[in-house]
Amino acid sequence: MDKNDSNFASEILPFQSFDLGDFVVQAIQNDPTLQPSTKHQYIKALENYLATGGSLADPQALTEYALTVGSSTRSFFSRSCGPHGPGVGAASQGQRYAG
Repeated sequence: MDKNDSNFASEILPFQSFDLGDFVVQAIQNDPTLQPSTKHQYIKALENYLATGGSLADPQALTEYALTVGSSTRSFFSRSCGPHGPGVGAASQGQRYAG
């Protein structure tokens, strides 16, 4: 094993340090196609869900939560983390849920 290989391995963060919620929020913030007010609504809907302790990687929990909120919130929520939204779409491997 090369000396550079061991230095590189020590710089790799463990997978557990990845926060999907932070990733999605950053994806929304960095999306140049979204207006600031839309970004705000997407992030607000997403943060409200995350505050419940739900996981963005759990399609059943996403569906159950979406059914408990009003239609406007559900719309922002599903667009913020749905398969065609700016954030989770690629990370969730296209799993659909209510929205």
